[in-house]
Amino acid sequence: MSWDSTLPRPWRALRIGASELVDGRPALLDPPGPALARQGFIVLSIDMPTFGERASVTEDAAAKAALWHGRTLFGQMLSEQAAAVSWLAERSDVDPRRIAVTGLSMGAALAYFLAAIDRGIAAAAHLCCYADFATLLETGVHDLHGHYLTIPGMLRETSTGEIAGLVAPRPQLICVGKDDPLTPPDAVAAALQTTQALYANAGAPASLVFLAQPGVGHQETPAMRRALLTFLHNYL
Repeated sequence: MSWDSTLPRPWRALRIGASELVDGRPALLDPPGPALARQGFIVLSIDMPTFGERASVTEDAAAKAALWHGRTLFGQMLSEQAAAVSWLAERSDVDPRRIAVTGLSMGAALAYFLAAIDRGIAAAAHLCCYADFATLLETGVHDLHGHYLTIPGMLRETSTGEIAGLVAPRPQLICVGKDDPLTPPDAVAAALQTTQALYANAGAPASLVFLAQPGVGHQETPAMRRALLTFLHNYL
């Protein structure tokens, strides 16, 4: 993580949030906002609950409170992301048919989950958070993921591979590092097999782009940035 572990927890998260768009963070090559804007894209990022300017409550506390009320923190995040996309689509300088979602880590999970439930999103590109949850449980690395991603009963109904597959036939870019402890190879392979099958069933196998880099951990790489820009230019 990019925060200082010596700080009180509610304040550590202040260094992670929407400001990464223009300020960057160690896991990113450079601030993605200006880089995308230079390529002609309109870019929007909003602070999620417990992050950035909304970090007065910790992620653990917010997740527990939501579950006690029969809701989930991840559900709230997706709802707010969907509202932001709706707002963006109403802008006169935005073509609502050409809106894509992208992100790294938590932002990656939000990107493909949101694209799965919002058919108005034209494409999804995500880095460093694609793995089969059941496989993560089997290997014990599931606890490396944050409490925000707690979805009660999910594994009884579906899998991350199936959720990413719901994006089909729309274009999707998946980038992972083979040495990323949050996306171990076995868990990535299990998810990818399902997602690829769903894209094939939708008649759009070429719309799924996958990049796995050896020797890379939980971070963006030059190859991932190039893949992202090429993907957006090709499909938007």
